[in-house]
Amino acid sequence: MNKEWSETNREIQILLRKETTYKDGIELLIKLREELFEQVTQIVKGYPDEAFYQMPFAKSKGLSQ
Repeated sequence: MNKEWSETNREIQILLRKETTYKDGIELLIKLREELFEQVTQIVKGYPDEAFYQMPFAKSKGLSQ
């Protein structure tokens, strides 16, 4: 998460704490979510399939031979 997203996240948390600004917080949260998913989509579309096949699984110790 970059600095801008971090600041937006902090603003969302502040807005969600108050009933009067709750709706604004939800709208900002949805906007942030769309931005994050756009980044993920760009990564997925930009990397060749082979790059994903070669990524190790989390906490994987690799193949035992």
